Amino acid sequence: MVSGIILKNFKSFSRPGKISFKPITLIFGNNSSGKSSIINSILLLRQSLSPRYLRYDFVSDDKYAQLFPSGELVNLGSYLNFVNGMDEKKDIEITFEIKNFKVYGLEQIYIKGWHEEWERLAEIMNDILISKEIYLKFFISFDESFGVFVSKYEFGTIGDGKIIEYIYDRNGNYNAIPELKHFFWTRFDNFLKKKGLRKHELKIAKSGNEPFGSVFNAENLATIYPSGCLPYCVGVSEDIFGCGFKNRVVSNILGWKKYAEKKFVDPAMYLIFASMEIAKFLNGVVHIGPFRNHPKRFYLNKKEKYEHNDYGLEWLCNTKNSDYVDKLNQFLKKASIGYRMEIERVNVGVEEQIIPYCKNISTGVKTPIADVGYGLSQVMPVVAASMAPGGCAIIQQPELHLHPAAQADLGDLFIDGKKKKSFIIETHSEHLILRLLRRIRETSNKRLPAGVSPL
Repeated sequence: MVSGIILKNFKSFSRPGKISFKPITLIFGNNSSGKSSIINSILLLRQSLSPRYLRYDFVSDDKYAQLFPSGELVNLGSYLNFVNGMDEKKDIEITFEIKNFKVYGLEQIYIKGWHEEWERLAEIMNDILISKEIYLKFFISFDESFGVFVSKYEFGTIGDGKIIEYIYDRNGNYNAIPELKHFFWTRFDNFLKKKGLRKHELKIAKSGNEPFGSVFNAENLATIYPSGCLPYCVGVSEDIFGCGFKNRVVSNILGWKKYAEKKFVDPAMYLIFASMEIAKFLNGVVHIGPFRNHPKRFYLNKKEKYEHNDYGLEWLCNTKNSDYVDKLNQFLKKASIGYRMEIERVNVGVEEQIIPYCKNISTGVKTPIADVGYGLSQVMPVVAASMAPGGCAIIQQPELHLHPAAQADLGDLFIDGKKKKSFIIETHSEHLILRLLRRIRETSNKRLPAGVSPL
């Protein structure tokens, strides 16, 4: 589980700044104090993992960039615009901390009949590492030939430091440099000696223009190997697995035939599993920015997958789950907004139009949502994001255009939503913050009102 992020040389962060993630993480402070920088760093990596950018054939100077700072989710401009001090010589450092880290049974490449072998490998790796609190640090650099790219990866344990790093030499190689003082290597060497095995070091060429997402591709680890993420290999016998781990499995599944014959097991696989954990976090991000679109008079039936800032009225109109609309109406009622949402579907020729209405509770009059107050349309995406599938909702200024009481009620909305997801909230609303503080106090004193979730 990703538990925090550390930024250095990213926008206003000239020195390392750590942000720990909680079920509800609040970001508040003065204007231009770095609040959005925290969110932008996450969106930068999230955007770089998106298939639409991994497939995109750039024609700009960033054609060979591993990271994509300009896109639909976030537009950071050139490297000069988001590196601290506009100094292109500086490396940006983004570190993800992971707690309760565990190598699991390689379910992504599970094949019937070989489950025990994968489970045995995971068990061995967990026994060697011991620590469940690890980090993975990305060093982001700029080069006129490569654009914005990851120049170094560093993997280690929280509190004990670096285990190994992979440095790109700009000649097509990632060179592995182990930190032999770390306790990991003592345990690893003892394990090898116990099994009567010997070490091997291997440098693997990397083309330099691999997309960032190749590091995180867990569907087929064969794509990771050519990308140069496994440059430090150790010879290991079949006996390590204790259940007849076969060369042909490694050959067929991982595409490592050449190295499977030598029975390689690579400490760099820890980096892969850490990357997969980070990818899980990033791919689960739902983002609602500070500028929400004005509602349309109708929406068309949309079957494509929704991403990022799409979780709003259009998503609500297209979802087949009426529970989401019911939950939205529950919030509107609690916030004393005086309206409830209703959706009508109308066939116009070959198209189905979906029309969202706001029904006045007092008069019963239905009005197209495009004609209702702006505050109502602005809060709907926030409520939708709190209910939508995803691991983490990043919401900027959820209180926009809402009266103070409704701003406070957003606090209860997020508290209730934390049962299914986490929240990162950038806000200027004192009413929202005070409601959360009140719920913390009431939870501690065991004086929560009926129907309110604890915090």
